[in-house]
Amino acid sequence: MQLVSALQRNNDRASARVAGFRRALTENGLELPSQWHVEVPYTLDDAREAARYLLGLEDRPTAVVCGNDVIAYGVLLEAERSGFSMPRDLSVVGFDDLDWSRHLRPSLTTIHVPTGETWQRAGEYLVRSLAGEQTIMHREIDFSLVVRESTAAPPKSLK
Repeated sequence: MQLVSALQRNNDRASARVAGFRRALTENGLELPSQWHVEVPYTLDDAREAARYLLGLEDRPTAVVCGNDVIAYGVLLEAERSGFSMPRDLSVVGFDDLDWSRHLRPSLTTIHVPTGETWQRAGEYLVRSLAGEQTIMHREIDFSLVVRESTAAPPKSLK
């Protein structure tokens, strides 16, 4: 499994997602070699370039986890252009559950985060902060995995 994330410098959300992914791997006795993690700007072209790199490795991935759905779109596009069939040859997972994710072919497996609740809490924080009231800096919100067509078990020949 490999990771394509947004640039982490000055991006606490991207950094937290990478840290969470690494923590989940560690908890399951796995690690992410440095060459299997690519950071890219938030563009389709850069995500496609990252996919070209990862899919060109001798030990190519059976799955790519992406730091957001836009990056996952780029990975899907490049993998398809390179002749891969998703999810038979490669599973791709995004993060955000953007509207487009369910309309792609294959539709994108992704992490759903309740954006409405996130924006509401951010607004409440701003209003309270500007009013000089005590605020809570961090709040946990629920999330869920939305399994769609872009993922499957790895090919039996790799198990």
